[in-house]
Amino acid sequence: MRQRSTIYVPTSSHDDFIQNINTTNFKVAAPSSDERFSIENKYTIPIKKPLQYIRQLRIQSKKSYDDIHPIFPFDFTTGLNIYVLPKNTINDDDNDEFFQELKSVVEDVIGIDINATEWITSANALYYYAPRSAQLKPQSSWIDDNIRELDSTFDLVYNADESAKQIILRQLITDVSEINYYLKLGEYKEIGLFFSDAKVSQTKDDVVLNGLRVILDGQSEAQDEQNDKIAHKTMFHVKPRHRYLPGSISSSIIPQGLHPILATTLSTENDLTSTINHEIIGVDADVETCNCYYYLNLNKSLIFDKYQNVPSNTTLLVNNGVSNLELPEYKIYQWGNELLFEINKAEAFGVSSPAKFDLNLTLHSRYQLPNNSDTLSPFTQIINPQPQLFIACQVKEGHLLSKSPFDSKRLSMLGNNHEAFFQNDTVFYYFNNIAPDQHLSVDISHGTTTFDRVNSITTFTILIGVGIIFWAILQKFTKSRVTAKQKSKTE
Repeated sequence: MRQRSTIYVPTSSHDDFIQNINTTNFKVAAPSSDERFSIENKYTIPIKKPLQYIRQLRIQSKKSYDDIHPIFPFDFTTGLNIYVLPKNTINDDDNDEFFQELKSVVEDVIGIDINATEWITSANALYYYAPRSAQLKPQSSWIDDNIRELDSTFDLVYNADESAKQIILRQLITDVSEINYYLKLGEYKEIGLFFSDAKVSQTKDDVVLNGLRVILDGQSEAQDEQNDKIAHKTMFHVKPRHRYLPGSISSSIIPQGLHPILATTLSTENDLTSTINHEIIGVDADVETCNCYYYLNLNKSLIFDKYQNVPSNTTLLVNNGVSNLELPEYKIYQWGNELLFEINKAEAFGVSSPAKFDLNLTLHSRYQLPNNSDTLSPFTQIINPQPQLFIACQVKEGHLLSKSPFDSKRLSMLGNNHEAFFQNDTVFYYFNNIAPDQHLSVDISHGTTTFDRVNSITTFTILIGVGIIFWAILQKFTKSRVTAKQKSKTE
């Protein structure tokens, strides 16, 4: 197993963070509580047996909305995101074997049982989403015993196009006060300790990381060496695909009977036209053109009607998932929908400073099972992740984006939610999310009785109705006979 850990410190120097460094140990500690650091762990792990029916698999789990970083990209929807691409995409001959292998691997790695009916078709893969993040199983055949932080935010990739005999696992660990790395025979560890060097570059399109690398190769017992031979001074440039702007986003679901409204507000210091023209274009020299977008994972209990409810200031680009608008929630097996809108500049950018842009998405709710969540409540609580409102820009020399060792697309063409719908020469600008670190929720009314009781009442009602019909027929028949007898007597 190979391990590459990158430590990013939020200061202009790393000297105060190094506690110990030699051929067997590298210890880093924050000098104060305000200077805690972040780590990206990247493991290359050999697997015993290549997958037979799966070409690419990507499992991305995000524990918290706060798990974002300007250097380490984990900008996918909070919760569990799984993408898979089968080897056979021509026909359905291997469907059963493919889904059986997929189910087995997912259960082995994260302990979740996913049926074949729960997946939807995304841009270039099958896609599954759940609002709850996952945890790596320590007893999994893919996870090495020495890997820690199994409940952290992670990105796991199997890519048979690159190597069918290994997986790559990235982890994001934030708010770290101390970390220790030790030499272990048979393991290769490369640890980098870096800070962002603002003296060299102050733009978002060219981040300069300055620091050192320590290699614990695990090939031989420790030898006495000087520290300057162990630590290798390093400086390199990174062209990030994910960038951040000042501003904030807040979202909420406003109850409105069976038609709740998902309301999102973007607040920026200047209007969005100025934000793009003066904070992106002209500042980041690589940017050419930009547009604003809105991405959402939608719970299957909520309906988006593409014929009636596209906001007036947007264009619907993607609507993958459940298409039947009439089915109740309990008749739908897929997890839901993913939506992508382009925000029209003419509508969105004509706002005075300070700018506030509101996007309201009217939804419909599906009929729920009676007593779906609480026998004492007439409502079912529906959980939905917060939407992502971002700016996407085409850049010059887009091939340099994948040169970054942290780039999210270099491991696989799958994953990262909205990224799959854009070309490789696209960068993304995000705003801070000021909502509480939790998913959105809304209460949908449901029946307060049971199916057995409903069936009993229905059966009883039908029997009464049938009885009334027979009684009416009998009355008519009896009346007809009496009338006939009276007529015969008269004659």
